[in-house]
Amino acid sequence: MTGRKILINTIVLASFAFGATWLGCKSDDETTNPTGPTIVAPTSLRAYSAGPTSVALLWNLSTSESEASFNNYLVQTKDPSGAVVGSASVAKGTPNVTVTSLTEGVIYTFVVRSTITGGGVSSDSVSLRWSPARRYTTDSTLSTPIQVYEFRSTLGASGLQFNSGNAYAKVRSLNVGNPDRVLCDVYIDSVGGGAVSLKNIALLGFPRNTFFSTAPPRDATDLNDPASAPPDTNSYQLNRIDLPGTTVTQSRIYFARSTTDNKYIRILVQRNPATQLLYYGSGSDRYVVLQLSYQNTPGNWFAKPNYTPYTLQR
Repeated sequence: MTGRKILINTIVLASFAFGATWLGCKSDDETTNPTGPTIVAPTSLRAYSAGPTSVALLWNLSTSESEASFNNYLVQTKDPSGAVVGSASVAKGTPNVTVTSLTEGVIYTFVVRSTITGGGVSSDSVSLRWSPARRYTTDSTLSTPIQVYEFRSTLGASGLQFNSGNAYAKVRSLNVGNPDRVLCDVYIDSVGGGAVSLKNIALLGFPRNTFFSTAPPRDATDLNDPASAPPDTNSYQLNRIDLPGTTVTQSRIYFARSTTDNKYIRILVQRNPATQLLYYGSGSDRYVVLQLSYQNTPGNWFAKPNYTPYTLQR
């Protein structure tokens, strides 16, 4: 990081989604700045990984904004050693910022304070630790959206490899004649009642292993969904996620962990705007359209170095 400048750009966000890597969030008690008027920091700091070199931050505006002495927000970026590697002022009334020019795999601490006109900052602050993560929205072979068909379909491939390099996921055929099928992480299958399921590829006897979190899915418009914490590391116990067979109001984010690589993934299942279902097509030719937020660094925060493997439940 020596000599590298971290850029911070303010943005106006219409919709949001949770990122990949969190290590803690805190909000100190409100205190009085001893050198100036009473002023308090913003609250409820959240974040998401916006890309492999960027993290988006969002907060609730300070209740001190109505004070005549209130100036703006100070956002600092610290590297793992605690050194400040980036700093920016965010205008009063703006509850978000995107920090860019970060390094993939590095866990940064972000601190937000309120500032006073003429100098001085709030004694309290909000902070959290977060890391950038890759975004996969396109199939590496077809250069089209990630579209995975049901296991029995004759129209398309049913297996998905999370990371095939070059910032792409890859949909693969699970046919016996395809030797690359062993690279898949998950697949799509029917579960009855008109629904489909996202399953651990190990259920088919393949070598890779993926578990899903028991945490409730998040309704979201896209992957830009901010959160103050990810699911607990011990919650990745499921071999399958059954998508609802009824209409939904938004797309949904599910959380997965590749225990083969010790890496974590957010999976956005896109809502079909025509039917308001989480899948497209009908019968054995149903398919889902996915987007991924992929943490490429093993054990990055919510990966636990020593975990207990879970027994496959078919």
